[in-house]
Amino acid sequence: MRRFLQWFARRWVIAMIGLLAISLVIWFVGPLISIAEYTPLAGVLERVIAILVVFLLWALNLLRRHLLAKRADGQLMKGMAEAEVSTASKEDQASAEEVALLSERFDEAITLLRKAGRKRGVRSLYELPWYIIVGPPGSGKTTILQNSGLDFPLADHLGNESIKGIGGTRNCDWWITNEAVLLDTAGRYTTQDSDQLVDKSAWEGFLDLLKKYRRRRPINGVLIAISLSDLMMQSEHERSMHARAIKQRLQELYKHFGMRFPVYVLFTKSDLIAGFSDFFEDLGREERAQVWGTTFPFDEETRDPLKGVSSEFDALVTRLNDRLLWRLNQERDIGRRARILNFPRQFASLKPTLLNFLTEVFRPSRFDDVPLLRGIYFTSGTQEGTPIDRLMGQLGRSFGLDPRSASVAPQGPGKSYFVTGLLKNVVFQEKDLAGTDRKFERKRAWLQRIAYAGAAAAMVVGLFAWITSYTGNSNYLNEVAREVESADKLVAQPVEPTADFPDIVDELDEIEKLAKAASRYQEDTPFSMRFGLYQGGIIGQEAKDAYARELNGLLLPKIANRLEQQLSDGVDDPDFRYEALKLYLMLGNTQRLDPEFLKIWMQLDWGNSYPTDAKLRGHLQEHLAALIDAGLKPVELNRELIKRQRAILKQVPLAELVYGRLKRESLADD
Repeated sequence: MRRFLQWFARRWVIAMIGLLAISLVIWFVGPLISIAEYTPLAGVLERVIAILVVFLLWALNLLRRHLLAKRADGQLMKGMAEAEVSTASKEDQASAEEVALLSERFDEAITLLRKAGRKRGVRSLYELPWYIIVGPPGSGKTTILQNSGLDFPLADHLGNESIKGIGGTRNCDWWITNEAVLLDTAGRYTTQDSDQLVDKSAWEGFLDLLKKYRRRRPINGVLIAISLSDLMMQSEHERSMHARAIKQRLQELYKHFGMRFPVYVLFTKSDLIAGFSDFFEDLGREERAQVWGTTFPFDEETRDPLKGVSSEFDALVTRLNDRLLWRLNQERDIGRRARILNFPRQFASLKPTLLNFLTEVFRPSRFDDVPLLRGIYFTSGTQEGTPIDRLMGQLGRSFGLDPRSASVAPQGPGKSYFVTGLLKNVVFQEKDLAGTDRKFERKRAWLQRIAYAGAAAAMVVGLFAWITSYTGNSNYLNEVAREVESADKLVAQPVEPTADFPDIVDELDEIEKLAKAASRYQEDTPFSMRFGLYQGGIIGQEAKDAYARELNGLLLPKIANRLEQQLSDGVDDPDFRYEALKLYLMLGNTQRLDPEFLKIWMQLDWGNSYPTDAKLRGHLQEHLAALIDAGLKPVELNRELIKRQRAILKQVPLAELVYGRLKRESLADD
C-alpha cells in the first residue's frame, strides 16, 4: 500500500492526473461554454485541438524547466569551477585543463543525477539541497561520508565518490548524491590556525561563491563534525579554542547568507569510547544505519538552543543501560563483558565535556544570531585507533600512564555506525527548514508587491473599463431593442399588393432607423465601449442586412411595378417607351444597371407623382440610394410585356428613335 501511494505521489503521475482531469472538463463541459452565443468547443475537432494544446503547453513547460535547470547547472558549475580567491597565488589558480576536467565531471554528474533522480523528481544539481560540513582537521568528516551508505552515482563512473574542487573551491570536496550535495570543507577553514589571512580569505571566498550562484538559499543546513577523541584528549583550553572557532564560522555563515539554517552536531569517532565496538557488535547492517542521538523539537523562536540537551543526553544513557543486560547475556568473553559493562558509564562520563563544548558553541548572545540547533548525534565511520578509557584515565595519569594503554584496539574490518539513517532520514528530510536570504527575500517581496499592486491596478482599471463598456453597450443594445420593437409592429402588418410608395415608406423608415441605430458605432467605435464587450459589429451588420432585404423586398418590386405600369399605359412617346423598357430590362439584369439613370428616372417620376410632398420624395430617394449601395437583386420580369413593347418599338422609324436620343443627350448636357 505504501509503495502504491508513493507511486501516486510522483510528480509525473500527479501531472498526468491533472492533465486527464483538464481533458475531461474540456470534453464534457466545453460544449456548455458560450460566449455571446458562440460555443468555441461545440465540435469534436475543436475539443480535440483544445486538449492537444493543453498537452503541448505542458510539454513546453517541461522543456522550459529543463532548459532553465540546465542553464542554472551550467552557470553554477562554471562559476564554482572558475572562481578564484583574490589572495591566492597564481600557482594555486585552476588551470584551463583542470577547469575543463572539472566541468566534464560535473556534466557527467548532472547526467547521472537526472537519470537516477527521475523517480524523485530531481532534475538538476541546483534543485538538490546543499549542506556544508565543517569541523577541525582530523575530525572524520570525510570518513563519515565515505562510509555513510549513501548512493554516490559518480563512484562507478569516475572511480571516486567525490570531486576535488579547484580554483576558489580547491580546498572543498564535492560529494554529490542522489539526495543532496555535501560540501566537505577543509579543516583549516574551521580553525584558521595555519595562515589566518589566507584561510579567512579562502573561507569567505567560498561563501561568496555559494551566495552568488545559489542566491535565494545558498545552503540547506550545516553539519558540524567534532571528533570525540579530540574532546577527550584535548585540554580545556584547546577545546575552548575549537568551540570558539566553530561558533565564529557559524556566525559568519549566518551573517554572510542572511538566512537561518538548521545545524546538526555530529560527534564522530564514537568507536574510540572504550567498549563501543563490543557493545554494538551484535547490530546488523540495518540496525547500524539507525540514528543514535537526539533531534530536538522544532522551535524557530527559541532563544535557548541548548534547552533539553542535558535531559536528552541522560535519556541516551538510560537506553544504553536498558540494553546492557541483553548484551552481557550474549557475550561469553570475560574481557569483552567487562568493556560492555563499563560502556554506559564511559559514555555518561562524556556529559560534562560535551555540555561545556556545546555551551561554548551555542551560548545565546544578544549580539549574535541564535543558531537553529536541530540535534546532537554520535557516529562512527570506521574503527581505527585505540579506544580511550576515561574511567581509568584519572588513575592512569596519576601513575603517568596513557589512558589508551588499558584499551584494546578493535580487530577486523571497520563498519559504519549510525550515519546512514541520520543523513537520509533526518538531515535530508529537513531540507526545507532552512530559511532564505532576507535581503534577497525583501527585494523579492518588494518586487512581488509591485507586481501585485500593478495587477490590482490593472484589475481595477480593467473592472472600471468593463463596467463602463458594459453600461455603454447596455444602453446601445436597449436602444436597438426599442427600434426593433417599433419595426416589428410595422413589419407585422401585411403590405397590400396594390400598395404604392407612400404605403411602404413608413416601414422602410423604421428599418432604416434601426439599421442606423445598430451600426452607428460600426465605423468609429468609442473606446469606452470596447474591451471585448462591443457587439455592434455583428448586430450592426445584421441590421444592415435586414434593411437591404426590406429594400429589395418592398421598394424594388414597387419600382418594377411602376415601370410596368408606365409601359402598359401606352404612352405615345416612343422615346419614353424605349427608355422605360431599357430601365425595366436593367432590373432583370442588374449587371447592366445604370444607377444614375435609375435615380434620375425615379426622381422625375416621384416628382410628377407627388409634387406637393417633398418629405416623401426625400425619403424615397434616400431609400433608393441605400438600395443601390446594398445591391439590387434581379427582378422577375414580365416577358409578355417586354415582347409587346418591343413589337411596338419596331414600328417606330429608326431615325425618329435616334433623333429622340440625341435630343435627350443635348438636354442632359445643358
